[in-house]
Amino acid sequence: MAEVTGKKRWLPVALGLSLALNLAVVAAVSGAALRHKGGDKGGPPRASKGGAIYLQAMPRDLHKNIWKELKQDAPPPRSDPAAMVVILRQEPFNPAAA
Repeated sequence: MAEVTGKKRWLPVALGLSLALNLAVVAAVSGAALRHKGGDKGGPPRASKGGAIYLQAMPRDLHKNIWKELKQDAPPPRSDPAAMVVILRQEPFNPAAA
């Protein structure tokens, strides 16, 4: 009987990588399935945190009106990184300007 002298060393590595990839896919699919339970199948609904609890309790139109008012009162966003760097490097530091 003829012996195989040139053992293919890449085969166990390829099989190991294939197994690792398959386990990663199974874990990702299982995690997604457990995270996104449908309707009444799972446990209690997730509780909102912070002010979101109060916003969910409000009627929809009141919620929208509050957001409109908040957006009107908010200062316009600053998008000048160079000016911010200058402000941050000033001596003494002025937190109001930042």
